[in-house]
Amino acid sequence: LKVFAFFPDKVSEFIITGSRDGKSFSSLPVERANYYSGAGEYDYDKPVIFTLNNIPKGITYIKIQYTSQAEISRVELKYGD
Repeated sequence: LKVFAFFPDKVSEFIITGSRDGKSFSSLPVERANYYSGAGEYDYDKPVIFTLNNIPKGITYIKIQYTSQAEISRVELKYGD
């Protein structure tokens, strides 16, 4: 799972959780990579990619919760072998 996001202000974490039944969710270990190289002339937002390398077996629901103002631009989900 990869979540591509942009933050207008301070970069914060997304809370990414998974569930087998859609009711009981638990936290998933996510890595964050910042790609911000300065605001430039146009006051660019800060690009960040959140990566979950292995979704635990049996997880059929994923929830992404915001902790600050952000924009998700793309979500990539790999499944199967």
